[in-house]
Amino acid sequence: MNNSPKKAPVKGGVRIGALIVMLVALALILVAANWGRILAPLKDAALETDSGTFPVELPGSAGYGLYELGENICLLTDTYIYTYNSDGANIAGIQHGLQNPAASSNDKRVMVYDRNGKGIKVFSRNALVYSAASEDTIVFGQVGTDERCAYVTTSSRYANVLYVLNGEGKSIYRYYCPNKKIMQVCFSAEEDAVMLTLMDEKNGELVFSAARLDIKTQTEDFLWETPLATGVTYSMQLCGDGLY
Repeated sequence: MNNSPKKAPVKGGVRIGALIVMLVALALILVAANWGRILAPLKDAALETDSGTFPVELPGSAGYGLYELGENICLLTDTYIYTYNSDGANIAGIQHGLQNPAASSNDKRVMVYDRNGKGIKVFSRNALVYSAASEDTIVFGQVGTDERCAYVTTSSRYANVLYVLNGEGKSIYRYYCPNKKIMQVCFSAEEDAVMLTLMDEKNGELVFSAARLDIKTQTEDFLWETPLATGVTYSMQLCGDGLY
């Protein structure tokens, strides 16, 4: 007779197996949710272009805008946005459908917005990434250093309102500017803050300043504000050792 004790069922192995199944399922869900973003660089790398060379014959348009898009060139017309590679070959031509288009670009994306309108569209070099709509009239827009972008609108209650969108076009931050006009916007290198140039009026004279807002902490006040020399600012750029 075998009197050896019976072994209890091993539950640890079952738990580990269940945990592995859950992790695999979670990974598949994350891949499915981000499938478009995962494939975007691969599609871009494998993109075939027409042969071409400079000079490029411009399509008909009432106006033109030319922007850098990494190693590529972006041409904005009143109806289309075109991209060309460094050899002058056409990569894509996409109808944007905006009434008064203006644009801002970085190495990966170009933001086309309807100046004095409410439409926003963000493109890669060969496709529409997303569309968005503003609540109020857009004054100007600005892309960040990576995927985020910002735009400034008019308001019936404030001087301006600043909105920041993430890489999927969702609003992640807004700032209601009570009494100063926002002139320019630029992002920090990590896109966790924005710098503004502002215009105010005191004693009948225009006063200009620069300020910083923190997106990460969702602050509603400037982290700092510093006066600028008298004169209208036309552009702003954040460099490694300061703001220009």
